[in-house]
Amino acid sequence: MNMQNTIAALRGGLLQQDRLLKLDTPLGANVLTVQRAVGRSRIGRAYEFALDVLSTDSDLELKKLIAQPITLWLQQADRSYRPISGYVHTARRLGADGGLTTYQLTFADFTHFLKFRRDQRIWNDAAVDQIISDVLNCHPQAQGHFRFALSKPLPSRSYTRQHDTDWHFIHRLMEDEGLYCTWQQADDGKSHTLVITD
Repeated sequence: MNMQNTIAALRGGLLQQDRLLKLDTPLGANVLTVQRAVGRSRIGRAYEFALDVLSTDSDLELKKLIAQPITLWLQQADRSYRPISGYVHTARRLGADGGLTTYQLTFADFTHFLKFRRDQRIWNDAAVDQIISDVLNCHPQAQGHFRFALSKPLPSRSYTRQHDTDWHFIHRLMEDEGLYCTWQQADDGKSHTLVITD
């Protein structure tokens, strides 16, 4: 334990050192400590985690966390940590007991933002990978964080029309072409990449 952690512990703070679950947020180190994590992740779909977190600060401005990146670290059997990064979309205060306040944060991958944009667009003579790239590049969180791993080039489609949310549209296109997606987490926990493959 380093000197800063020792001082924080003496002041009655919470420490994340050597815990099974750790959390990085824009609020800083040891502001929130994970008490419980429940998540769901499926091949071909988004992932989402709900975290019950503890803090000695009963007055956190939760709205500052909305749409901000966070990383949940899961301790592995060899004591290393596996990161799961995402963006907070829900934050609420659950209650307080003595000097500790419990909050709940829910975060998901960047495709969560695709559910809030609906568009009417038309593509002529474009392959599905180009169309999906066009849609994903409209979202700042997705730019530079997706790639295609295809065994062969996709054929051009003579006419493609979007009339639904970006999320439904790209999933509809992937299903039409027999594509699916997986997620790769950066080792530093700072980002995640959508990998679309056949």
